[in-house]
Amino acid sequence: MLYNLICCTPPQKDFTAKMTIPPLRPLLWVVVPCYNEEAVLPLSSKLFLREVTRLIDDGKISPHSQILFIDDGSADATWSIIDLLPHRHPIMPACLFREIGDTKTP
Repeated sequence: MLYNLICCTPPQKDFTAKMTIPPLRPLLWVVVPCYNEEAVLPLSSKLFLREVTRLIDDGKISPHSQILFIDDGSADATWSIIDLLPHRHPIMPACLFREIGDTKTP
């Protein structure tokens, strides 16, 4: 996109500068609640990663988009799997959450 920038003070000559501003892309955060997902989390995390990476590569979303997995009090190894994800994929940040107690996701 081209935008015309015009000086606020009267220029000595006709001054119009043209500047290219890259289009803004939406920032997407995918929040995935997990409850006893040990068996499927390795596969589902790869599927989420593949889709979000494709959207970034296609220029449809911001490269700062992220995937957040939330352990909702699982009794299995879900948290251990989630805890390893940021070390393997930068769009799965280390800022992960673990719900403990009575505040379960419906």
